[in-house]
Amino acid sequence: MPDVNACQTKPLESIYPFVFMDAIHYKRNHQIVTKAAYVVLGRK
Repeated sequence: MPDVNACQTKPLESIYPFVFMDAIHYKRNHQIVTKAAYVVLGRK
């Protein structure tokens, strides 16, 4: 488990990039058409 210990004890970076993704699925007018609204947020 030396890799785990090395990962846990290394210093943190000052900036971490991230991406957050989410979707809302909904049906339209009681039809069999499913739509999705996607939300994507990212920061560098």
